[in-house]
Amino acid sequence: MLVLNKMKYYLLVIAIMLSNFLIAQDYIVINGDDTVYCKIESVGAQKIFFSIPTDSVPYNSSLLLSQVNSYYFNHSFEQQDTVITVKKIKKERVKIARKSAPLFRFSASYGLGYFDYQNTKENAYSKELKSGYNATFEAHYFPEGFNYGLGIKASNFTSKHQVDNMSIVDEVGNTLIGQLRDDITMNYLAGSFVLRWLQKDFTSGVYIDFSFGKTFYINNNITLTEKFKTEANGYAFNVAAGYDYKLWRNLAIGLNVAYNRTYINEMEINGETFKIDKEYKESQISRYHFVLGIRYLFK
Repeated sequence: MLVLNKMKYYLLVIAIMLSNFLIAQDYIVINGDDTVYCKIESVGAQKIFFSIPTDSVPYNSSLLLSQVNSYYFNHSFEQQDTVITVKKIKKERVKIARKSAPLFRFSASYGLGYFDYQNTKENAYSKELKSGYNATFEAHYFPEGFNYGLGIKASNFTSKHQVDNMSIVDEVGNTLIGQLRDDITMNYLAGSFVLRWLQKDFTSGVYIDFSFGKTFYINNNITLTEKFKTEANGYAFNVAAGYDYKLWRNLAIGLNVAYNRTYINEMEINGETFKIDKEYKESQISRYHFVLGIRYLFK
């Protein structure tokens, strides 16, 4: 019985010593000097988790591996390498706003015009009548990244001339006295194709314009005591070249030179239609314009 009691006593002592050994076997060395004796629960990628026995509930905590020099865990000694923390700076790509060519261009011009009707006999009166004034309006769209555009063009040419106390000798030799007056209007409406070469400011530049459309001709005429209204429509093409000079921001001033040619197949005089006969089959009206105007360009 005595032997059995002694064996129980020795087993209890061995168990207590073994438990103390198991508990005390884990430790953590911090900063090379301080040692924390504890129960290491686990070791993560960035932290080491441990607990310290107290009188009541165990104290649980953790340390960053960057703060640990070495530790003893599961009968294994681990030496920590020096950990260098690198702060990553997020790089952001900054987009630089670059100015690009405007997509839209509006133009309004006014200036001198001159027209020549192929089958009109030249005289002092007709010379005065051929000079007039021309107004042109244009709107174009330029696809982004391209130097060409599409749009519409409209122009209005007017010319007036009048002579009072005009005398005309008729076929039988009678002299007729009265007024000779012409009031001519030619309107042109067309689709337009434009090429442009802009300078670095994306406003100044050279333009070449090609358009095809229709001309509407009206002449209110008085010959002595008779009144006549002549109307004629014909297909026409127009070629223009010009230069825009930047004034301020998207505003520019431009100078244009244009040539327009219209083909007339028939005309209407006081409501009566006349076909152009063989002699005048290829009747043509040529116009030249020299105009100055304002341009507005924007996105």
